[in-house]
Amino acid sequence: MDINKQNQNKKKNKRRITILTLLLLLLLAISAGGSYSWKVKSIAFPVPPTPLNIKNGKINAQGVSANGGKWTYDIIAGTTANPDIVGVPMDGGSPSRAVIGGVITGSISNARPGDAFNLGTTASPFQISNTGNLTIKAQVAPNSASTSLPSLTAAGWKLYINGSLWDGSSTVTIATLAPGASTNLAVRLEYPTTSTVATQDLTTGSIDLNDLFTLTVTQENNPGWTQ
Repeated sequence: MDINKQNQNKKKNKRRITILTLLLLLLLAISAGGSYSWKVKSIAFPVPPTPLNIKNGKINAQGVSANGGKWTYDIIAGTTANPDIVGVPMDGGSPSRAVIGGVITGSISNARPGDAFNLGTTASPFQISNTGNLTIKAQVAPNSASTSLPSLTAAGWKLYINGSLWDGSSTVTIATLAPGASTNLAVRLEYPTTSTVATQDLTTGSIDLNDLFTLTVTQENNPGWTQ
């Protein structure tokens, strides 16, 4: 064989050996070095890994009144009790006058300016109690289809909610109540002393609070007043 060809073959064999050696060393380095590993590793959550068990709260409320939510007779400040009214307990005096705080049990007639009626009594008005386990908010919303309010207005009567005159066009926020808390809902009707003869002998018809307005409660974070 030609000496030059032999030398060339030896050089080629040396290059092959060198390349194979480098590849082998690289594979050994990859397998030995942890930074080159792509294996998956699982880890545990920090202790204690307590199971999560959630129970949602509930809203519940009820109306409470010392006299069962009945209307009672009252008078506007600076006036005297009505001696002519019918349907209200009388005191038996001379003249016999309507008993302030007397419970109304039926229809009323002969009402006059200065008369007033409260839901419950002044000392024990109607109350809203939070009987659920979530903080709630309460409001009175007008009933746009009410037939009672126009009759009240036409007969000259004024309706007050928590001391403020209410014309049936606005929503009244009552309170925010924590569980177990209560608040008063003072509903009052007054026949003003400034009423004119144009209202005499008129009737309010049957006054139904459920027709006048809606008393609504909802959880505190409800952005509106819907479900």
